[in-house]
Amino acid sequence: MLHFTPNFKDPSSRGWGGITCIAWLGSVGWASFSFILLVSVLYNDRDLSSFLIGSAWLWLPLWLACGVHYLRRDIAWHRYGRLPPPCLVCDPQGLTIYSRWGGIRWQWRWQDIESVTTYGILHTLRITPRDGAPFDYRDSRLEREFGTYRAIAAVAQDWLHGTVPSVLPLPVVAVDYRCEDERYTAGRFVCNSYFMMLGIWALLFLLTFLNPWQNYHGAPPFILILLYPLAVAIIGIACRALVIGLFGMYRDYFQAMMAIRLRIDQAGIHWRHRTLRWQDLRTVTAEMLSTRPINSYLVVTDRFDRTIWLPSDVTPDTSGYIATLATAIIHGTPLPPEPAASAAVPPEPRAKYFFCLNVAYWTAMCLFLPVAIAQRPVSGVDGILVTLFLLVLLLNICAGMLLRHPNLGN
Repeated sequence: MLHFTPNFKDPSSRGWGGITCIAWLGSVGWASFSFILLVSVLYNDRDLSSFLIGSAWLWLPLWLACGVHYLRRDIAWHRYGRLPPPCLVCDPQGLTIYSRWGGIRWQWRWQDIESVTTYGILHTLRITPRDGAPFDYRDSRLEREFGTYRAIAAVAQDWLHGTVPSVLPLPVVAVDYRCEDERYTAGRFVCNSYFMMLGIWALLFLLTFLNPWQNYHGAPPFILILLYPLAVAIIGIACRALVIGLFGMYRDYFQAMMAIRLRIDQAGIHWRHRTLRWQDLRTVTAEMLSTRPINSYLVVTDRFDRTIWLPSDVTPDTSGYIATLATAIIHGTPLPPEPAASAAVPPEPRAKYFFCLNVAYWTAMCLFLPVAIAQRPVSGVDGILVTLFLLVLLLNICAGMLLRHPNLGN
């Protein structure tokens, strides 16, 4: 029997056992672990470095495969809006079971299936084909919620009896809600910009100590010659991301009108350049991880049981209203009243002076870094640099306290 491609775009298709997607979590976690691993190897940390170099044939392919897996998945979602398929899918053509790596493992067309039921005290999914022995299936991906196997059997039996699962109709009530970005308070803006610049300098400073030809006295192992460019690339990408984030934060803070972070209308939820249609959504909840600073997410579960954490970073009242509004639209209940808009917080002009001071200071430190490394030891310079560093740090801490605004999020 030839495989068919399930139609994920059909609103009547259903899935179970999907992944949980948090923005760039897998890629950032892999890159952070890679950074620590490469530093341990390239810095010649004696026993640990020797062990890692000797066992590179064992961990290097697995490490690279994990990196490719997480990067492909995150790029596919953020650039193209695609997520990995769930464990099991029922669509108009048939029933499909996917492996953990996204490939089709088993598949039946509806005309080839006699029945789909649960079996035994554990309610194992039993697929009975018209020709052949019954097939029992269990998977930990389908056991996050109680009753998943029964739900699969019920939907599959509907398809076998010619009943198409219900599709959520478009909302008939006109709705157009827009959620703007929350402006940073002046104190948080100054402190965040300082520590982002400190991070750039720290990465460049660390790069000067990762030269394998120097650490291994001119004869580094061949594996280090291959890993050194990768370490330089990771540090370069991290510095580039910090620079883009730094000046993006400056632009967002001083612009007159804040950008639209999230929009809800009759088509669905629009988050950045992604649109989640109402027909594809099952539940929407709000998760507030912290309030100082604000760290909130809109947790969306689609009809393929895939959970997407969308960063919202808004106040608890706004986050709760967004989740309540989306839930009301999904279930067709009356819409909640829109809360009163909070007063806009204007940018603090004095924050610009501290930002320019930090840029000038850390630019000078980055330019002085190669000279200081090449001419060590330099008498008296170390004490001056430490004193200057502490003064600038103290100045930024005081600025963060003096420019603190009572608005929530600082």
